[in-house]
Amino acid sequence: MSEVKDVMQAMDIATKAVKKAGLMFAWINNVKKEDTYWIVEVAGLVGRYIVKISVPTGEVVEFRSASQ
Repeated sequence: MSEVKDVMQAMDIATKAVKKAGLMFAWINNVKKEDTYWIVEVAGLVGRYIVKISVPTGEVVEFRSASQ
């Protein structure tokens, strides 16, 4: 993967991660950049999740429930 330069790229990566996790009905609530990570907040019918994406590599480094 390569550097994630903007919000749209971060949203695309997060959407793929959410679908891969089996969450069919989910939407993105918020995207922000913190240091070298994109933090994408996702809501769905079964809860809220955080997807953390490395800016330099575009890899998902964390996928967790927002309640943790």
